[in-house]
Amino acid sequence: MELNKEKIVVVIGSVVLLMGVMTYAFFYGPLIKLLKDQRLVYQNLETTLANSQETINHFSSNASAATLITEAQISGAIDEVTKAGKALGVNIISMKVEPINAVDDREVRMLPISVETESSYEGLGRFFGSVDSLKKSLVTIGNFYISVATENSDKLKTTLTLNMYLLK
Repeated sequence: MELNKEKIVVVIGSVVLLMGVMTYAFFYGPLIKLLKDQRLVYQNLETTLANSQETINHFSSNASAATLITEAQISGAIDEVTKAGKALGVNIISMKVEPINAVDDREVRMLPISVETESSYEGLGRFFGSVDSLKKSLVTIGNFYISVATENSDKLKTTLTLNMYLLK
């Protein structure tokens, strides 16, 4: 069998072409697929980040010094808490106003409010953070208990005490 220049070029060309096809099939193709998958993950993260920045900007621009309220203003302050929870995806199942307590020897009284909620992890975290930026009242979170909701494992059931501070 005689190898002439033309046959050698055809053999070398075929080997190079075969190596190119194998390189694409085993390296380049899977890398392109992985890159496309990671692009989708990146886009989702970018959307989440943009939404979070909007929420932060909203609460930062609306943040003001919380004030002590009178007993007549309690319903408006409770309404503000429920609206903040709803806006952040927190479903308030129940809310019970407890008796007003004196706070040490100060000119302040505390109104404990027992609240039961159902929400996502993110919604609960945002709700806890939003308590600090309420305009109509000074509210803190007292004790809280968090458990997984039985019907839906990606939801949390939370029992907490909101302490609303009133003028004496």
